[in-house]
Amino acid sequence: MTNAASVQSSVRGTDPNVVQSRASNPDDSVWVGASAGTGKTKVLTDRVLRLLLPRADGQIGTEPHRILGLTYTKAAAGEMLLRINKVLSEWAIIDDHELEENLQKLTGRTPDEPLKTAARSLFAKVVDTPGGLKIMTIHSFCQSILGRFPLEAGISPHFKVLEESEAREMLSRARQIILGQNAENQDLQAAMTRIAAYQNEQQFESTLGNLLSERRLLLRYGMDMAKLKTDLFALYGLDESYSADDFKAVFIDNESFNFGNVYAACKALAASDNANDRQRGIDIQLWLDADATKRAAKLDEYKSIYLTGTGTIRKTLITKNCAKEYPEAAEYLETEALRVHDYAQTITILESIQALLDIFGICHSIIDNYQRQKERQGLLDFDDMIYITENLLQNEQSSAWVMYKLDGGLDHLLIDEAQDTSPEQWEIIQNLCAEFFTGEGTREEIVRTIFAVGDKKQSIYSFQRAAPEGFEEMQAHFEHKASAKPLKMDVSFRSTATILDIVDRTFAPAEIRQGLENDIIKHESFRKGQAGITELWPLEKPDTADEEEPWDAPITITEQQSGEVKLANKIADQVKNWLDNDETLESFDRPIKPGDIMILVQTRTAFQARLVRALKSRNIPVSGIDRMVLGDQIAVMDLLALARFALLPEDDLSLACILKSPLIGWADDTLFTYAYDREKKQSLWARLQNCEDKAVLSYLQRAIKDAATMHPFYFFGNILQTPCPASDVSGLHAIHARLGVEAFDPLDEFMNACQNYEQNHVASLQGFLVWQQKDDIVIKRELEEAGGAVRIMTVHGSKGLQAPIVFLPDTTRTPDPRKKPAFLWPDKTGLNVPLWSPKKSMNTPLVDRAQELLFDKEYEEYRRLLYVAMTRAEERLYVCGYKKKSDPSAGNWHELITNAFHSHPECKTIECDDGDILRITDPRTKDQDRKKDATTQKAERNIVTLPQWAHEKPKAEPFPSRPMAPSRPSGQQPAARSPLHEAAEQKFLRGNITHKLLQLLPDLPSERRAEAARHYLGLPAHDLSQTLQDSIFEETMAILTSPDYAFFFGVNSLAEVPVTGFVNNMLVSGQIDRLYVSDTEIHILDFKTNRPPPKDPANIPDIYRQQMKAYRDIVSNIYPDRKVYCYLLWTDGANLVKLPDL
Repeated sequence: MTNAASVQSSVRGTDPNVVQSRASNPDDSVWVGASAGTGKTKVLTDRVLRLLLPRADGQIGTEPHRILGLTYTKAAAGEMLLRINKVLSEWAIIDDHELEENLQKLTGRTPDEPLKTAARSLFAKVVDTPGGLKIMTIHSFCQSILGRFPLEAGISPHFKVLEESEAREMLSRARQIILGQNAENQDLQAAMTRIAAYQNEQQFESTLGNLLSERRLLLRYGMDMAKLKTDLFALYGLDESYSADDFKAVFIDNESFNFGNVYAACKALAASDNANDRQRGIDIQLWLDADATKRAAKLDEYKSIYLTGTGTIRKTLITKNCAKEYPEAAEYLETEALRVHDYAQTITILESIQALLDIFGICHSIIDNYQRQKERQGLLDFDDMIYITENLLQNEQSSAWVMYKLDGGLDHLLIDEAQDTSPEQWEIIQNLCAEFFTGEGTREEIVRTIFAVGDKKQSIYSFQRAAPEGFEEMQAHFEHKASAKPLKMDVSFRSTATILDIVDRTFAPAEIRQGLENDIIKHESFRKGQAGITELWPLEKPDTADEEEPWDAPITITEQQSGEVKLANKIADQVKNWLDNDETLESFDRPIKPGDIMILVQTRTAFQARLVRALKSRNIPVSGIDRMVLGDQIAVMDLLALARFALLPEDDLSLACILKSPLIGWADDTLFTYAYDREKKQSLWARLQNCEDKAVLSYLQRAIKDAATMHPFYFFGNILQTPCPASDVSGLHAIHARLGVEAFDPLDEFMNACQNYEQNHVASLQGFLVWQQKDDIVIKRELEEAGGAVRIMTVHGSKGLQAPIVFLPDTTRTPDPRKKPAFLWPDKTGLNVPLWSPKKSMNTPLVDRAQELLFDKEYEEYRRLLYVAMTRAEERLYVCGYKKKSDPSAGNWHELITNAFHSHPECKTIECDDGDILRITDPRTKDQDRKKDATTQKAERNIVTLPQWAHEKPKAEPFPSRPMAPSRPSGQQPAARSPLHEAAEQKFLRGNITHKLLQLLPDLPSERRAEAARHYLGLPAHDLSQTLQDSIFEETMAILTSPDYAFFFGVNSLAEVPVTGFVNNMLVSGQIDRLYVSDTEIHILDFKTNRPPPKDPANIPDIYRQQMKAYRDIVSNIYPDRKVYCYLLWTDGANLVKLPDL
């Protein structure tokens, strides 16, 4: 097997296209370590294309359905499919010369005719494959597996996948149900009572929420409570049969310690000159003289004699003088202190074990209820799909059958972002590949491969249980099982050498590189010779207030800016300066645009909002924040306030919010006029009854009326689409006028939330408000495309993205050593059981060590996050930060990058008033590599002003909104013949056939009509006797050849003529069977089928008269100068009747 280091060294300095070609070789299993920007997606795309194409040895290409690609996100799957389909579609239409060049570049061989033919046909082949190429997320794959094998998995065949918000709501309902049974369930009550000794209500709610969010780990490690208890006791080396009361009883028994020695030490303390010694002696004496019951009651007091509040042995158990006089007393006290310490630790361990079992027991009850709710409705959440699929592939009874079916349809597996794959997902992948390379079930004529690409340095999703250790373990596993060749890709197509150099220097020290790479990190830039800039700005410090004299009156308002505000303004000023001066972006050979700039932060804090405000105040387009809490958006808050007021008009605060909102737009002074100096207990709504602005009063009254009857979607939709006091157009128009286009996204998502709520709940406005308040709806906004605006996002959200200019302003935040995880799961600690410490004083040494280990891992991920952030930049990287009152902790991003700048020989210092800036620049020595031709540049979006009519309320639709149809009248119609009536069956069929002949024959030349009629009547499908055929033929031809009605069926007649018009102010639409228009007259003919003709024309039903009158009126409006005549033709007997004047 090829050694990783040798392969790495062999490709170092090699043409990156050669390395990519090796990675995409369809005949090899390959494990690729791809640094940031090295073309990972291209390699995945190329490998799929090469798998689909015929091989060099003549072997046919892989069928599309035998390839499975697993990506981390739906966006990544979509991008890969888009790229593949784009290439395949181009291959289908480009000329031979261009196709040969593309295939030569992709495969490395001269394409022959079979290869070119296959390439051109691949697009149609992929399109025709059921479901298309299988490039999907692991969750989508699991969903497809469970859809194929629901019975084997033990789930409903018609299961539905829960959205995250729905799962949270259902889990919350389960929690309420279980905790509401506290008084009825003694075990539950006892567990909660014990936990209440360690945590208050708020802490318990937080603990429960955090634990339930990790329910997949609960299912994995904590379902067998008996085994869990046994394993916990074994871990600490304790006897499972002993309880805390047992240990307590042993401790207080005189047989468990040297009573005489402790008593002697007590006497020595009593004889001391020191008051503390004497008091200590008295306390010990009181406990020793007590009986077992009192000893047990005063045990905590006795422990406090020897131990501090943190559980450590006190440094001073006896003063020096007393110890000098009674040396044996000091020894006795130290021995007893050790015994007390051991007992306290044992009790702490037992209490921790019991607390863990208690909280797990509560969670199991909640999860059981949650599971039952899902089972009743045939629902699965995302965790279920992973967990059930994992069990399905491991189940002894069903796995063989499932793997047999899957194995017959899968030859090649591709894994994207392998470093972000969780342990459960790796187990699914291992099971899928179990028979790939063992010789069992393999097909000798098929080379089956696995391909994985990832980067340990970019593993930043530990909160989703991904770990770099898992990446390395799976690499070793597949190198052994599948002979997967390790390959390193470190030539970046994204960043200039300037940026990559500072990245390498930042992570050069071994202690900084820990958790990223074992070897020295060295990137190579494919963009050598392109201009690059990296700058390090000094930290912004908060303003300090001038010291005031103690007796100065506090009458002067002083404004102090925090470091965050100052940095936000500084970044915004820099961007504005670039845009105002048309600063050139070297590699692109054009001025900088707002969409070229990406600002990355570690977490979502108030700094983001300050930065958005600073940019907007300078009229710089900004796309906002990548995630938003719906209820925190101003436009949404205004709508919710109106709903709360409409349901409870006495809600003064909500009413005040509405009066100030864009929907009404009152100024502070106007609101103060009505809110101030009201009568005692008079509500603001009651005061408004005398409001002079009747439009506002009417608007609010209408909202109250609508809230009583309307569903949430209609209520809020009505607010947005109808006029309001602030706008004659609509509420949406008023909101846009005040808040701008940024309000549209939140409003769209809010209306979607209304629809989602009504689909799963009783449509109640009050219920919606409660639901919305209970579950903060978080909307993820896709900011992949710049869209002409500055992007502000977290580093996690920027994964896979890039920008010409990147700012890193959030560089002083570090992991907080005080916020250590309370729950310690085996996949993180390496232990075989989970641990929990309800409070810090209950930490056992094992918990302390585990927490320190996890904190070290958190710091490693903190540095990996920095690597991801720095490598998003293409041409320019600006590192800055801000200080709070205290200095930032050591090891922060700013400090690490500062050290890298100082190590660079070309680093220059630029003196500024607020501190020195460090800058490293490289000039451009080659042609611009990102320059686009004028013909290929995307056209700028033209912003146009909408015409006035677009802002006006549309006219009301005519009544009825749907046109009336004379041929489908609403009145009572004459009875039709029953096709089942004896001797009537032929008449029913006869009428239909006659109607069809009268419709079709007039379009033919007169000399062909007879022949065509005979042919049509003789069709076997009609099953007509010859006598009946002759009868229909004679009657039809008599009508067509009659000189009195020849104009209806002549060359200038019209068939099936649609007409629409207003009759008595009502919109009418219909279709006239036959129409003849002359210079002076118009003749209208309508067929009546399957109804008996009246014997007397005077008995024609009124409904037919009304129909023909409507036709006449419409046609008369079109031709007012011509006489209109109406006719009815009953096809039953070919009876043609001219109607008198209507």
